[in-house]
Amino acid sequence: MTMWDSIIAVAGTLAGTATAGAITARTAKQGRRDQKTSDAMRAVADLVAAIDAHRAAMYSAGDAKLSGGDSASARRDAHSTRGAISAPLTQVRILAPALGDPAKRAVQATYDMRNPRNRADLDQRRAAAKAAVEALVDAAERHFA
Repeated sequence: MTMWDSIIAVAGTLAGTATAGAITARTAKQGRRDQKTSDAMRAVADLVAAIDAHRAAMYSAGDAKLSGGDSASARRDAHSTRGAISAPLTQVRILAPALGDPAKRAVQATYDMRNPRNRADLDQRRAAAKAAVEALVDAAERHFA
């Protein structure tokens, strides 16, 4: 074996090692990106579920207040469901910043259901909250497409 044969063999080994390293790094990076996307999608789904639960509790609280029912119990339920919104909202804002504004609007529209003036106002606020959640889902669909 000549010196040139040895140089070519070493160069080939180095090139193969570098290529394998680059492929491994790219695969790992893709895996992290896929995991982040999966986590962000789960956060959006958790946020939508939490908003839906809170919207239902807010409607019950508003209904109880307007009809003279047990508003204390309904308010406790609303406080409980409101607390479930914070974690998924934070996750969405960190993992999918492009969805931060639509997520905040959906949450705020649900919070805005508080203290309705009458049944029509409560129904209108619920419709606005549902529309804001639908806008969030539409934005997420475009973002993750």
